[in-house]
Amino acid sequence: MDISAIEPARPEPAQQAKAKAELVAAEAKRVEAKAAPKKPLPPSHPSRIWVQVGVGRDKTAIAFDWRRLEKQAPAAFKGRKAYTSDMGRTNRVLAGPFESQKAASEFLAQLKKADVNDAFVWTSPAGQVVDALAGK
Repeated sequence: MDISAIEPARPEPAQQAKAKAELVAAEAKRVEAKAAPKKPLPPSHPSRIWVQVGVGRDKTAIAFDWRRLEKQAPAAFKGRKAYTSDMGRTNRVLAGPFESQKAASEFLAQLKKADVNDAFVWTSPAGQVVDALAGK
């Protein structure tokens, strides 16, 4: 009787060493990937440049004030949307976002020509929620 037919073939020592090295390398990669710091996700509300044109608690009243401002300075507000951002117990009323400080300043100058004097440039901090004014 042939013993090789009964016993399974044993891998050679070189094959065993190669398989063990592959397992060790795979485990090292897994540990390295786990330990590597993950890149933080960008904030869902990045920092942006706005012009604050008012404040208010009631969003219906804010929409009314926005329409009043659009009538007062139609050229400046043409194509612009109203946004709000929480400011303690009230809300900021915002126009924007603007691509640069210069663009916001130019909009502010247009407002001043139309006698809208209480507006100013405001940069929202990263993470600050700014929503479009609904029901305008």
